[in-house]
Amino acid sequence: MRRMLVLGALALGGCGGSGEDPPAPEPPPREGFELRPVAATAIAELEGVLHDPPPSLPPTDREEVLGLVTFVAGSTGAMRDAGVDDLRALGDAALPHLRAIADDEDLDGPVRVAAVRGLAALDTELAGAELASIVRDSRLVWQRANAAYFLRETSRDEVVPELILRLKYEKDHGTVVWIAA
Repeated sequence: MRRMLVLGALALGGCGGSGEDPPAPEPPPREGFELRPVAATAIAELEGVLHDPPPSLPPTDREEVLGLVTFVAGSTGAMRDAGVDDLRALGDAALPHLRAIADDEDLDGPVRVAAVRGLAALDTELAGAELASIVRDSRLVWQRANAAYFLRETSRDEVVPELILRLKYEKDHGTVVWIAA
């Protein structure tokens, strides 16, 4: 045991045993490593992007809208919802094309119904007026019923008086139910 105490004392004596901690190293000079100018430049660039007006959407063509409508007609669930979102993103620029597709007798019924769904997805005053005109003017019962059904899912209250008047003349019971809804 005595031997261990001697060895321990020698070991402590060889380590400088002054009992003080060694001095902390000096921090590196901050010249050339300053991050503030870099961050300030990046923030200024991002703020410039945020305050720029959004790019205007290019005018849509019938083929683009027809492609999206066909996709919506052939899809279900989340894929259909994604296609409807793409139609919504086109805004009122797609409105004349959607109405033309809805009225095109050469197209299949599901594609025409998807065009009516696209009109409802726009949820603008003009789109609401187009849906109301389909309810009012279409000679096809299924088209009037679908327009009334999808119009019910919009926030377009300005068409309510026109739809109430339409209830007086509508002969299809299913369409009457959707108009009333």
